[in-house]
Amino acid sequence: TPDSNQQAKGVCRDASTLIGWNFEDFVAALLGMVPENYQVGFLVFQGSLCLLFFLLGRYMSRTRSTLSKRSRQSLDGIRDYVEDVCKKKKALYREYLEQSVGSEFVS
Repeated sequence: TPDSNQQAKGVCRDASTLIGWNFEDFVAALLGMVPENYQVGFLVFQGSLCLLFFLLGRYMSRTRSTLSKRSRQSLDGIRDYVEDVCKKKKALYREYLEQSVGSEFVS
């Protein structure tokens, strides 16, 4: 709608006066620092850098798939088994050490 476009332009205009510059002035100042012979190369470099960051961000933000219910249950079962076996073996090993070395050396 025309009113919303006018409001958006007004907001942008207010924001640019608030920060003291607009995008066009910034780009013009940035290009003004680069010699004329290198301006096209500079713009190509900036564009390729933007594309690289875009693709890198897209690649890094991929979500990882979650485990299915069956896989989770299987892993829970394996974890419980390992915890039980490790506790039993630790207790047996401690008992073995106490018998062979003596209880004063086992902490």
